[in-house]
Amino acid sequence: MNLTLGMDTSCGNTVLGLAEGGRPIFEGQYDLGRTQAAQLPRLVRQILQTFQRPLESLETLAVTVGPGAYTGLRIGVAYGTALADALGIRVVPLCTLEVLAEEIPFPDTTVASFLKARKGHLYGALYRREDKCLSILTPPRFVSEQEFLETLKDLPPGFLVGPHLEDEIFARNFSWRHLRRTCPRGSLLALRGEEAAPRALNPSEVRIDYLREPDFGPKGCF
Repeated sequence: MNLTLGMDTSCGNTVLGLAEGGRPIFEGQYDLGRTQAAQLPRLVRQILQTFQRPLESLETLAVTVGPGAYTGLRIGVAYGTALADALGIRVVPLCTLEVLAEEIPFPDTTVASFLKARKGHLYGALYRREDKCLSILTPPRFVSEQEFLETLKDLPPGFLVGPHLEDEIFARNFSWRHLRRTCPRGSLLALRGEEAAPRALNPSEVRIDYLREPDFGPKGCF
């Protein structure tokens, strides 16, 4: 059976998950702070050892490639692609916002997922849940919180998935249910990686999707 490691380092904490044969077998979230780059390899080995699996037992590696924090993304993608290259396996690049949206299982539901960016801005995307699949209604964008939520006001109520929003802004969209999440779940990272394994890339092909450059404003409308 395909043993898949899922990994996210884009949201401040380090999230790891394992899946095998279509079922999750582990997920964890860790606050490694400034030691993230140094501790990540040790943490992955430790988790695999807990399940009596060597690194060589991994068949697929899934890692979020954005959007999210610059430094965190670089750490996760650099380690993930280096590990995959050393093991001779392929990498499934995942969109952070899409994995967040995967938490909503209800069919015929609109899901708006988001992550905080710089002050007053966020990374946001809009999805539609159809049975077991998510379709993209609006791809990930870097926008202001107000612009993001104003767009949702014209849509039938759905689900917001993401961290805390300012109360005075969120109150305008009270009809949307808010599932508070600061990062994607490890089990979903691993399961999505396992499902997408046939479309995995060579490690050298993986690219980070920052959505914006440091100290620049929004690139477009949501």
